[in-house]
Amino acid sequence: MKDLASLDKLTLKNLCFSVHLGCTPEEQALPQDILVTIVLFLDTRDAAKADDLSRTVNYSALNRAIAAHLVPSRYHLIEAMGAQLARLCLDFSPLIQGVTVKILKPAGLKNGDGAELEITRCREND
Repeated sequence: MKDLASLDKLTLKNLCFSVHLGCTPEEQALPQDILVTIVLFLDTRDAAKADDLSRTVNYSALNRAIAAHLVPSRYHLIEAMGAQLARLCLDFSPLIQGVTVKILKPAGLKNGDGAELEITRCREND
């Protein structure tokens, strides 16, 4: 596997999902909006040279897969959600060598912008 710093980054930024997330019954009662940013680490040179979608990651299809996974799920912790999203991304395409998942839960704190988790996983250490 290449060093992630040497790879290109494809970012799906601030995807909004309405999910059941939280430890308290009040948080679990109704879905709440979260923002998810996914950074995919891959080599895009072949796709760029050929101008061919089949040689890269179809980020629209990945977005649909993320939504299909998140919306019906229930989580207590953003850590569990982040780990599952990272695994989903790595399993989505062998072109993806690493992924950073950032989750912002705006309702996480009453006196701030929310709680945010950022994790990075790659094929070797996930």
